[in-house]
Amino acid sequence: MGFFLLLCLAGAGFFVAIGVMAIRAVFLLVLLPFRLLFGLVLFPLWLARTALKIVGAAIVLPIMAVAGGIALLGLLAAAVLAVIVPLVPILLVGAALYFVIRAITRRPMPA
Repeated sequence: MGFFLLLCLAGAGFFVAIGVMAIRAVFLLVLLPFRLLFGLVLFPLWLARTALKIVGAAIVLPIMAVAGGIALLGLLAAAVLAVIVPLVPILLVGAALYFVIRAITRRPMPA
């Protein structure tokens, strides 16, 4: 009984889908002349918009490339500082040891 009910529902769904597709096809065919008319009217506006976008991109892209290069240099400087700054205390201790040892040890007299 369950299989038969499932088969009936599937068949009903199939016929509903066919009906929806038919209504959609009729709707598109009725509106086709208006779509063609608006397409012909709006095509020059679309063309002008596209041309303006291309000109705007030609102006903005070099500026963005320079800004990106500057940002890349800033990131590189930050990365170098991130590596060097933790080493500063070790360098200070090393320098202090160097000067202490240099002050303590005897140097030969120049001839």
